[in-house]
Amino acid sequence: QRQCSSADKYDICVIKTIDNGYQRVRIEKVVEKEFERPKKLQVFGIDNGFTRTVKFEELLVCAEEFKKVPHQAIEVIACCVRPVEKGTSWTHEASYAMEKKVKGKILEGRVKFSLQNTIWVDPLIEKELLEGMQTRTYTLDVARDLLNSGFAEKNLTHLENLRKLLYDV
Repeated sequence: QRQCSSADKYDICVIKTIDNGYQRVRIEKVVEKEFERPKKLQVFGIDNGFTRTVKFEELLVCAEEFKKVPHQAIEVIACCVRPVEKGTSWTHEASYAMEKKVKGKILEGRVKFSLQNTIWVDPLIEKELLEGMQTRTYTLDVARDLLNSGFAEKNLTHLENLRKLLYDV
């Protein structure tokens, strides 16, 4: 495997896994630069959905035939909330807190918008059947939890902005 010579946003590369396998990843953003070159990057595992930070040296060239294989992971984004202070990225603390709450749970949501392998949903919830009552209740609402934890603020123009982006291109 050859090491990548450049790293542009949304490029598909490969990283080696701890069990000596390989994983396709999409470059999301440069986290740290050194002498104007990327040093650390945030990547998204297009086949399993993980997001993590890797060193530039860990990125390997992805063969063209593997770039054409459809992504196996679907990115799910909670609609109508955004990181506090109108930021574009969730803090590590917010991501970790939500991962702990949702990992291993079955969530339901209503798809409001989709584009390739990304869907925006509202609400994104976990439901639980109440014994003996034949009714279900929400036990987790991702957007509400983000708001109540102080990690997010409402974004009432989220869907409108997504549509504008799509149709203004």
